[in-house]
Amino acid sequence: MRLDIKRISRILFFIYIAAVGALCLIRTDSLPELPASWLGIPADKIAHFCMFIPFPVLSCMSIIGRRTGIWLSVAVIIVLAAMGSAFAYGTELLQGQTGYRSYDIADFYADLAGLAAGAVISVVYIIISRRK
Repeated sequence: MRLDIKRISRILFFIYIAAVGALCLIRTDSLPELPASWLGIPADKIAHFCMFIPFPVLSCMSIIGRRTGIWLSVAVIIVLAAMGSAFAYGTELLQGQTGYRSYDIADFYADLAGLAAGAVISVVYIIISRRK
């Protein structure tokens, strides 16, 4: 029996979306206190960066087939990263509407940096795997 990577990737992607949505909208006052910064970077921004790295990787794995050409794959990854940025901006807007979380454009920029890192990882993986 062959493992269906696309189906597993889609399930993981939907779980990931639900988890990020929940993390962005939960009340944080009951969570343990984290250090304010790490290597001079606010811990909140590092968390946002790390939360959005998987978006392009998981969405790419759930959509792009093994026989898809390199340039079409790169184009799809760019579109998926744009969709991820819309998701990231939406979470920031929703945080601003909750009353217990705040809208912070710097968080959105950290999300974009994570999306860019995930997109680069995805493109590098596609190029290396297709050249073999």
